[in-house]
Amino acid sequence: TGKGNKQRLVPFGRPASRALEEYLRHCRPALARPDGRDRGRLFLSRTGRPLERVAVWQIVKRNAAIAGLRDVHPHMLRHSFA
Repeated sequence: TGKGNKQRLVPFGRPASRALEEYLRHCRPALARPDGRDRGRLFLSRTGRPLERVAVWQIVKRNAAIAGLRDVHPHMLRHSFA
């Protein structure tokens, strides 16, 4: 859900779909906590808790640096597709 509690569809390509399927099949079950603290979130931290905003920011920054990109922020991803 987004602003105003509205649901929306987010299109993504075949490579992203395959990566998500792989994550759901192999990675997420290994990360999920038996106590249910993941609260049904899609992406989890290494400790099985919902992935925090700061962690997403760090992942984006780290991978941007590896790719040789500077001044990249997670919000920029929203504008790269629209």
